[in-house]
Amino acid sequence: MAVETLPEPSTRVTPTSRSGFGFLTSGPIITTATICLTIIVVLAIIAPWIVPHDPMLLKPAAADIRAVYAEPLASALIASYEQMYTPDAVIQPKPEHKQLLTTFTTTGHLKAGDPVLDEFPGGYKDVLDYFVADVPIGRFKFVEPGETLGLAFDGLIFVNNRWVFMPKPWRALEQ
Repeated sequence: MAVETLPEPSTRVTPTSRSGFGFLTSGPIITTATICLTIIVVLAIIAPWIVPHDPMLLKPAAADIRAVYAEPLASALIASYEQMYTPDAVIQPKPEHKQLLTTFTTTGHLKAGDPVLDEFPGGYKDVLDYFVADVPIGRFKFVEPGETLGLAFDGLIFVNNRWVFMPKPWRALEQ
């Protein structure tokens, strides 16, 4: 068995890994990215304790409803949502729902009959004439992977500098 010795390299080879936290001094970009990533991880860990998940915070005030819908629908919705929002209200997926499908547009696009209207429940066609503002509106579905049907919610609206939940407004027309 022959043993060969390797020639000395023409340039000095230095190890690229550093022990401990030496990577923090390798450059300002690495240091900044590491600090940002650490902050993100810490916030993700503590978020359940610092961010409220209370559906009551999405309850629209009368002013929010009137900013989106005209009378007599607005008054009917105010009464309807008073009954709907209770302390035990829950908006969450079922255990088998692992995906979230969303559609966002504006009430102006819905009112104009844009194709996105077909992505919303059919009842919205009955309330288009009651929209008084052009505000962002969304719907979302919790679904099983690969599915398009699941637990659907509509009427997430950004009005008066906050998100509120005003689902199924056409039901108030039936009252």
